[in-house]
Amino acid sequence: MTSTLPPVLSIAGSDSSGGAGIQADLKTMLANGVFGMTAIAALTAQNTTGVTMVTNTPPEMLAAQIDAVFEDIPPVAVKIGMVSSAELITVIADRLTAHNAKNVVLDPVMVATSGAKLIEDDAIAALTSKLFPLATVITPNMPETQVLCDLAVEQGAGAIDYENGESISTENDMVTAGHLLAGHFGCAVLVKGGHGTHDASDVLVEPDGKITWFRSRRINNPNTHGTGCTLSSAIASHLALGEALPTAVDHAKLYLTGALEAQLDLGHGSGPMTTRGSGVEPSHANHANHGSRWNSTTSNRTKTHETTLRKVIMTLDRNAEKQEVPVNPETGKPYINTLAAVAISPAGASPEKSTYVAQAVDVIRESGLPNETNAMFTNIEGDIDDVLKVIRDATMKLAGQGYRTDVVIRLDIRPGFEGQIHAKQELVNEILSK
Repeated sequence: MTSTLPPVLSIAGSDSSGGAGIQADLKTMLANGVFGMTAIAALTAQNTTGVTMVTNTPPEMLAAQIDAVFEDIPPVAVKIGMVSSAELITVIADRLTAHNAKNVVLDPVMVATSGAKLIEDDAIAALTSKLFPLATVITPNMPETQVLCDLAVEQGAGAIDYENGESISTENDMVTAGHLLAGHFGCAVLVKGGHGTHDASDVLVEPDGKITWFRSRRINNPNTHGTGCTLSSAIASHLALGEALPTAVDHAKLYLTGALEAQLDLGHGSGPMTTRGSGVEPSHANHANHGSRWNSTTSNRTKTHETTLRKVIMTLDRNAEKQEVPVNPETGKPYINTLAAVAISPAGASPEKSTYVAQAVDVIRESGLPNETNAMFTNIEGDIDDVLKVIRDATMKLAGQGYRTDVVIRLDIRPGFEGQIHAKQELVNEILSK
């Protein structure tokens, strides 16, 4: 019996420390259920503390690598990473056009976190004029988005009125910038919000104007070497598996979040991430259980809830009175996100009720739904059916022992949304910081 995997080509530089570039791409692709292939655009000598030397691949060698791959194992998707030379960019564009490449994911590595440009202006011009038209989606971070918006304005696009007057700083700015770039360059744009201050939410803006938010909390992990490479190669992997672009982005972002949550710590600088925890099996690629990003001590029930929540793709307006209700692909039911504040305690127990309250809270925590406990309530988030079931189970933990039980519940129901357990606090903080 034979088997196959969807082939995906990575065109990028080699990272000797294994955290980014070709090395990160290959590990990510395998973890996400596809077969990775490479065309190496540059050799780098680097580690977690920095890059000491870079040697570009001769143009004819890069062309030969791409041709060799397409002529024998034609890739279903292509990921393009950092390419610093206009000459090499021209070669890539020429060969991808010749081979009619599909599902091209371009990570425009142009600007460091510090704001310094990583490639010359002529390479940026070649990137935008020759590779952007071939791309299904580009994945700029916020500084890169800023550079691209400035370039688009120079080329005749309308200027952006940023909310702080100077640069991209808010979610509205991210959406506006995405629309500008998608309209000007003709490809989908995933504006990555990791350089923001409160969370790590990204927004996908497609050429037809469709907007999809991918909400994610910021992971406290200083080892972020290769995050952009990992995300873009994961997107390419899921496109190769036949997923629509928003779904591919959602699965890729979940994979990246899991890699960051694993907290691998190697090297003396900003270290690499692990590939542990994708949970993608080739034979079930379109229905992958990505819940295994949770650690080994987390229950299967937790994994299931996480999968249910994250597989819902949202195109939402926070200020709208009503929303189109998305359907959960696992259950076929409308996804009615519910944020609950609940206090459960015995009515007639001793004045110190903490022991009894803890029993109810333990049930909530074991459910796998996002939750947090404060001085007054335990907040829970999830689909309305799941939330109400957990509240019932937690109540029965006490009532089932015979205690007369008090339950106080407040529900905020927002169809389609997720990540609301911290969203209002973050929004208030953002307003107050202005």
